[in-house]
Amino acid sequence: VFGINGQVTMIQPLTLTLDVATSALTRDLRAPNIDSNKIPSFVSNFIDIKSSSSLSTAGEAALALKIPHFALRLAYQRIEPDYTSLGAYYFNTDLENFTLAPGFDVFDGKLRVGGSIGLQHDNLLQNKLAQTSRLIGSSSIGWNPSQAFGMDLQYTNYSTDQGGGLRPVNDSIRVRNVSQ
Repeated sequence: VFGINGQVTMIQPLTLTLDVATSALTRDLRAPNIDSNKIPSFVSNFIDIKSSSSLSTAGEAALALKIPHFALRLAYQRIEPDYTSLGAYYFNTDLENFTLAPGFDVFDGKLRVGGSIGLQHDNLLQNKLAQTSRLIGSSSIGWNPSQAFGMDLQYTNYSTDQGGGLRPVNDSIRVRNVSQ
């Protein structure tokens, strides 16, 4: 795995963050080597490319605006199918998210309100029979009237819509899964 991350403040309240990684994994060392001029030399210098090798990327970029008592974050996340890092047990893969997350506080920070709304879908390489789309969202309210007492309330709503992929099914058959 090769990754890079960074953060830069473009103008004082506006920050751009980036976290991107590429993973190369050979699942069977006994598989035959691949000789191809389509493989970049910087990849073949690090790893013997075999028929069981895969190369995939994952990353997130966000633009955040933070001013006193208000914050707004616009984020994009993409994790390609079969992205693997041997340093982690499990990854959600084959997904792409676009999210918008505002937040603010009032009463000298004693009351905080935040939320997130976004769209998520899978089937990034268009090789599944169906694509799943989700409206992802959450909200939270935190109240701390004193240093000794506080309350938090959170709500999360996820819905899922599935549509035809490579082989569309009869148009009269619709699938909708909702969990709340």
